[in-house]
Amino acid sequence: MAVFTCPQCGHLQFVDDRHVGKKATCPKCKTQDVVLQSAVAANTPGKTGGLQSGNVRKRTAGKLGIHFQSCPERSVWNNDSTIVREWIIIDSPDLPVQFNDIYGVMPHVDLDDIKRNVYRADFEVRTIGISATAVEVRFLTFDVWGEHVRTLSAMVIKDMGADSAVRQIEKWSLFSDNEAWEYLACIGYIARVRTAEGMVLYADTGAVLREAQLFTEKFTEADLGPKAPK
Repeated sequence: MAVFTCPQCGHLQFVDDRHVGKKATCPKCKTQDVVLQSAVAANTPGKTGGLQSGNVRKRTAGKLGIHFQSCPERSVWNNDSTIVREWIIIDSPDLPVQFNDIYGVMPHVDLDDIKRNVYRADFEVRTIGISATAVEVRFLTFDVWGEHVRTLSAMVIKDMGADSAVRQIEKWSLFSDNEAWEYLACIGYIARVRTAEGMVLYADTGAVLREAQLFTEKFTEADLGPKAPK
């Protein structure tokens, strides 16, 4: 299986291996470019620098504070600070699954579960050109000091047809009120995809590392994996 990425509009499409090295025409904008490499070669675990560096999308996500999921009017925001949260999504052009929009995690008081404090993420992913059976989504969280706090992982294990969207809500326990109040930003990306044929494809993490190192130079590739909180 080979992959064609349009240099003009960014459209990604999986094609047969026999097209590697040949020119292909983008079905969306009709731009022509060469199919450079197979999807298997581009997605070997531990390698970076695939087809391109990755597409970065950002948006602000409101004031610092804690949201009450079942009672929004009871949400508590830090009105003494002008700092605003930021959500960052990095789409890997190597993968046939991408986020439908810019998503992130938000501290919540989950009144449906013994009033515990949680990170909550409501996101939607879409397959591009192929069918998939599993997707791993990760969110890297950073505090107001620029320190990496957590790597949160969510598994979407569903049969997804080609060019279909799946929405999922995930929750992760917060371990202190301070973690909620100091949470500043998160970087979301799709880490790996299992296709309907059983092939596991891995993201090019180069762009994720570069964006994370804008918060802290101490961030390394080892920090991308979920770990037990300190």
